[in-house]
Amino acid sequence: MTGLQSPIERTDDLRLIKITNNTNVSWFSNTILLKNYWTKNKFECLKICFEIDICKFLSYDRNNCSFYDSLERNNQTINGNFWYNIEYFTFYCEGQLINKHNKIVSKKVQEGIYLNSSQICNIKPFILSRYKSVKQLHLFNNFLSLVRHSTFYGLISLEYLDLSYNKIENVELYGLPYLSTLYLQHNLLTKLSSNMFIGLNKLYELSISFNNLICIQEDFFEIIPNLNRLDLSSNQIFSLNNRIFRNLFKLIHLNLGNNKLESIEAETFYGLDSIQEIYLNGNQIKRIGSMSLNSLTTLRLLKLDQNKLTNLSQFIFKNLTLLDSLDLNNNNIEYFHTEIFNNLVSLRFLSVQKNHISQIDIELFRNISSLTELNLEINRLSFINETTFINLKNLYRLFISDNYLTNLYENMFAGLANLGELYMVNNHISYIDKNAFNELKNLKYLHLRLNWLDYLDAKVFSKISNLINLDLAHNKFKTIDLSYLNKLETLHLYSNIFTTFSINSTSLIHLNLNANPIRYLNYSFIVSNGMVPNLKVLEIMYCNIEWIDQDALKTYKNLNLSILFSTNSVFRILLASQDKFNIINFMVMNK
Repeated sequence: MTGLQSPIERTDDLRLIKITNNTNVSWFSNTILLKNYWTKNKFECLKICFEIDICKFLSYDRNNCSFYDSLERNNQTINGNFWYNIEYFTFYCEGQLINKHNKIVSKKVQEGIYLNSSQICNIKPFILSRYKSVKQLHLFNNFLSLVRHSTFYGLISLEYLDLSYNKIENVELYGLPYLSTLYLQHNLLTKLSSNMFIGLNKLYELSISFNNLICIQEDFFEIIPNLNRLDLSSNQIFSLNNRIFRNLFKLIHLNLGNNKLESIEAETFYGLDSIQEIYLNGNQIKRIGSMSLNSLTTLRLLKLDQNKLTNLSQFIFKNLTLLDSLDLNNNNIEYFHTEIFNNLVSLRFLSVQKNHISQIDIELFRNISSLTELNLEINRLSFINETTFINLKNLYRLFISDNYLTNLYENMFAGLANLGELYMVNNHISYIDKNAFNELKNLKYLHLRLNWLDYLDAKVFSKISNLINLDLAHNKFKTIDLSYLNKLETLHLYSNIFTTFSINSTSLIHLNLNANPIRYLNYSFIVSNGMVPNLKVLEIMYCNIEWIDQDALKTYKNLNLSILFSTNSVFRILLASQDKFNIINFMVMNK
């Protein structure tokens, strides 16, 4: 069986080329005028030429549209007033043709025409011109390869045009005075030139992502000065002319992510007086001029992740006082100058994940007290000074996973009074001072899995008694005292070396003890001078359990139990006593 094949249609078309003294045409001994019309513009003149057979040559001058049967070489020709109508030519179009109005009428709903996923490969010139009230035209996911001035001419009320997911190699739009949104993503465009969007003065949003764009003509943006959002991501753009965006003083959102840019020069972003978001992620940027970003005083979000940056000038963010989010993930940065963030007084999100940072200057964060999230994961940090975070009074999330920390010292997190989440997964931590978390009174989530811990003093948790989620999985614990954690709801202890386990917690809801060498499950399993009345989820898979006391879980109602048994006898005990256990759901696996 084969899939449905798109029909291959034979279609006739024509095109007009401008005549100059060097144009290869057959000149005549005289010029013979056939018809003369008054038209409001050149494209109305072209439309009439397309619709009648006698049009071989035409000229247009100040609303005067003239058709000719023959043409002699003269000064008027050299001045470019005449156009030559090439004879009809034939080409094959793989898909459907829009050449009759009945193919359109059935797809019109109120003020929109919906032709998505219709295998359309060609639209007859001017055929849409009668739909003057249409505001939306949807041509998503078709086979269009060419859009000419005449394709959508006459759609004078059109505001929204979606041409994404086609095969468009060339596009020229004219006569769409109210068009505000244009989607051209996922096509085959290679360049942007000034003749593409004539008269689109109200264009607000333009997306040309996922094409094959290599270059942008220097004056391209002069014709669309009211642009607010521009997406050029996922193309092949390797350089930008200085002041290329000089006319886009209203632009707010600029996406240049996933291109091949190697540098940002001093005047690359000149003229972007209103810009708030710039995406430069996924390029090959090695260098950013020290003054390249200084004029972007309205900028709020800057993404520079997944590039090849190694060194950044201390002045690079000098005037970005409104910047809210800065992403420098996945570069080759080894060190930050002490004053590089000094002017980022509004910064709330900073990520430098996956770089080569081995040390942090104690003054680096002194002026960014607005910070609420800091990501230092996947670097080379082995030590953090106790005053490093002293000024980050508003920080809520701190990520330090995948570094080389070995010890957490006294008052290491001084200043982080509002910290709610702390992630230190996959370090080399083997020791935590009992006063390490002294100032973290609002901490709710603590993640320490994949470290080398085998013991924690109970007082480690004395100042973080508001903790609700604790992850100590993949360590070396045999026992642990969590008596200070009277609000704890979730506890992960999988892949440690517990042989027995007991806990007194009235708040615990979810307990994960998977992959511990526990062999017996009896009444004292999770009871020590009390009980755990709110337990809803108990995971004890891969624990080598050989025996289970029928009274072990008798007090628990609505418990979800995941358990792996090493013997069939244990499985039979559980099945026989299911009503007694009050378990509503259990998953069992027999080794």
